[in-house]
Amino acid sequence: MASTLCFSITVSFSPVWAADVQETAPPSVLPASSATESLTEGETSTKDGDIAVVRKKIIAKPGVEINVGTATEDLVPTDDPALAKKQAEAYPESAEASFIYAVALTRTSRVEEALKEIRRARRLAEKDGGPAYFDKMILQYEDMVKNYPDENRVRYGLAWAYYMKAYLIARQSKKEQEYLEKLKQAAAAQSAKNSNTAGNDNNAAAKPNSGSPNWLNAWAVPYMPKDKDGNGIKLPELKTGADAPHIKGALEQAAPSVVAQVKSYYQSALSNLDELIRRKPDDVWAIAYRAHLNLEYTGDLDSSMSVWKDCAQRFPNNPAAFFFLGEGYLKQGNLKECLANISRAIALRGASQ
Repeated sequence: MASTLCFSITVSFSPVWAADVQETAPPSVLPASSATESLTEGETSTKDGDIAVVRKKIIAKPGVEINVGTATEDLVPTDDPALAKKQAEAYPESAEASFIYAVALTRTSRVEEALKEIRRARRLAEKDGGPAYFDKMILQYEDMVKNYPDENRVRYGLAWAYYMKAYLIARQSKKEQEYLEKLKQAAAAQSAKNSNTAGNDNNAAAKPNSGSPNWLNAWAVPYMPKDKDGNGIKLPELKTGADAPHIKGALEQAAPSVVAQVKSYYQSALSNLDELIRRKPDDVWAIAYRAHLNLEYTGDLDSSMSVWKDCAQRFPNNPAAFFFLGEGYLKQGNLKECLANISRAIALRGASQ
């Protein structure tokens, strides 16, 4: 038998760091593999009661070969970005495959790719069950953390699952709130139309002409940067720290009715990262992303910036903190420091490759 095992893994809905592996051979004939780590074992029987089935919980580590099958359930939980990417490409519509890849990327210097993949996983999950999508995964994670409290990769995945649940609850509630608001506006408009009150003309006259020039643009554009044709850039098109694109936090999007629930999941995510950091104080990825999630939770940019600055001093050769510092300075409108930190992060990443 070859020295490297190639597992064919089939799960109904696998947690990020564990999957069920079935082999018809008894455990005694399975060779040891340094590439896998057995977490649980048990034996069951077929309906005929004559064939033993061994079920193991495994964690796929870097170097483990995987076979990507035709079913979207054939997913290998892994913290190897290369393997996770292979699965995400094979199953482009699978939120789970995208989530596995996103979490794996958060353990690398490719911070911007990780955040992009997190957004993609959220969009896919929204289309496939919404907040309920992560319920079973969270339950499986919680069970594994109870049984294997020292397995930090499981705890890390659980934290991200809590975060995704929080975000999707907030996102769904916001959509529902916006829909109800549109219904109210439509009803009010219809009521006003039916009443046909004389005050409508006066109200219309009082409204500013939407076609009139923006006074701020008319005054400020001559002093603003020019585009490629030499025309002044209009203010709404000029990106600053206040209006630059960023990931909206769950609390920012949550309807008042679900804020308490969203906070609960955020707190669960943060507490698991706190426990991981307590067990492994030099986990730079957990430290950096914990500050990122805390920013979304509290809106306290100064606190997160303080963490990233400390992280940059403790781990000067790791680009993660510098990427997040760059994003933080952008939110503050400090473009000079933003570019300096992003450039530093890119240089460090290039040197490590």
